[in-house]
Amino acid sequence: MEKAVCNHDERDVTEFQEMHSSARENGLGRIFRSPSFFEDAVKSILLCNCSWKRSLDMARDLCLLQPKIALDGNARSKRKRSKCSDDIGNFPSWKELLAWSWVDEKYLIKQCNVGYRAARILQLATMFAQGDLREDHIAKLEQSSDPTSFETLYQKLLKIKGFGPFVCSNIMMCVGFYQRIPSDSETIRHLKQVHGKQNCSKQTIGKDVEEIYGKYNPFQCLAYWVELIEEYENKFGKLSKLEAANYHLITAPRYLGTRE
Repeated sequence: MEKAVCNHDERDVTEFQEMHSSARENGLGRIFRSPSFFEDAVKSILLCNCSWKRSLDMARDLCLLQPKIALDGNARSKRKRSKCSDDIGNFPSWKELLAWSWVDEKYLIKQCNVGYRAARILQLATMFAQGDLREDHIAKLEQSSDPTSFETLYQKLLKIKGFGPFVCSNIMMCVGFYQRIPSDSETIRHLKQVHGKQNCSKQTIGKDVEEIYGKYNPFQCLAYWVELIEEYENKFGKLSKLEAANYHLITAPRYLGTRE
């Protein structure tokens, strides 16, 4: 299931493609999003401090968990199923994660192998339950072009324990705020290999991305992703034709021909 493309998204894509010829020629500029802000936020957490394959595995394990905690009156009986069950459901909602007393940090770690991220996921779910974050407010924000509102949400997310600039920038990208590029080791590799920024590091990455992508304001993140997609497709072929079972192969180590 994917989030429907709205008129605001299409306006952004049109405006971005007007300033980026390659995106216009190849029909690029759209970001695949999840059906809910909560799902996008959790998946952003899953990207931290691990390989791409493990990120995918953790997301899959959360989908395997969902039928056991679904709010349809049968969660307790489903819980008794074998841990090896391959009944994949949807991505769990924050309501489902908080509905059952036995779904705690230790349970998530055991069932989904998410490690320290379990505490972050449950903390985020609790913020929704307490009204500190609301899907309807975020939906209105997605239709807005007010940078102040986006910045307010970004700063609010930064205050959550464990939510650093990479996680928060990735989340903001998913709600249509493209000015902050989620920068990590892959960004550094890309800038070194594609843009010749051999001295790029964690200390200089902010300055480097501004120098390269600042001209695409307010769509810096889209310009960065267009480059990544083109780079990977030159190496691996059309990504849209890639089988889901092979998603984990699209990694920097494989691009460089090194071991993960």
